[in-house]
Amino acid sequence: MWCSTRFDFRSIIFWLYINDVNNASTILQLILFADDTNAFLSHKDADCLVDIRNTELNKLSTWLGANRLSLNIKKTKFIVFKPSQKRSSVNIQLLINGHKLDQVKETVFLGVMLDENLNWKSEISNVASKVSKSVGIIRKSTLYLSTKSLRTLYFSLLYPYFFYCNLVWASTYRTKLSRLVILQKRVVRIIAKTQCYAHTDPIFKNLGILKFYDIHLLQLGLFMYSYQIRTLPSKFDCKFTLNRQVHSYNTRNSHAFRLPFCRTNIKQFSIFYQGPKFYNSLTTEIVNSSSPASFKKVIKAFNCKKC
Repeated sequence: MWCSTRFDFRSIIFWLYINDVNNASTILQLILFADDTNAFLSHKDADCLVDIRNTELNKLSTWLGANRLSLNIKKTKFIVFKPSQKRSSVNIQLLINGHKLDQVKETVFLGVMLDENLNWKSEISNVASKVSKSVGIIRKSTLYLSTKSLRTLYFSLLYPYFFYCNLVWASTYRTKLSRLVILQKRVVRIIAKTQCYAHTDPIFKNLGILKFYDIHLLQLGLFMYSYQIRTLPSKFDCKFTLNRQVHSYNTRNSHAFRLPFCRTNIKQFSIFYQGPKFYNSLTTEIVNSSSPASFKKVIKAFNCKKC
């Protein structure tokens, strides 16, 4: 069970003090971005989670007071992450300076909508809503723009929504993503100025546009390639295992990643399973690319050939 609390500092000079806020607590995991500060804590027991959380929040409150910073209690919320099938009977109350914090079922974290069950329904719905508006803009532009210009418009208006944090929120059941897939097919038909029921595979190939699921595979590949060349943060160093690290036999798969055991679908959707699984399916030529840019180019060509 995870608990997250969101803060909003009112002082316009808070950034002068904020660098050492991590020293306020050795237990809370603080993530800072501009004026947005989030504190994370995990524990298997809900009662212990609340007790530890309140103790650490008091420490944080003391730090704020010592640095003459004020906390907007009304904008400070907390969310408890838990599996959808787990029903918690514990009455969770978080306090700071004697004020009770409001619990929410979803919140925005760095532009991504997080819900308490991490099933990504809210984020997918949010992305679909924004994409739908952009599809309407491109449809109206067909009377004035060429296919080439419409393609440019696609990469300006729609592609950023499909791509941003796709590695995280698109790791779910395909049925939940079907609305986005349909919207993408609709817009490529509009760009190509074909009939509304035209087969989209050749359209994607001719336009050089990756399908929605291939965008996800691209991000998976880039993540694993970054791990291979050691450019990821150090916290990922021990998250993946090669077969040769488990046994000393010189087999043809000794250089491949070992897939972790997954008891649940949630674990199978994680980057720690999907990443190695996809990377093992790539050819030696792609895996041995000389740079991230060349890897991205080759894997895009690889995915386009499948259209």
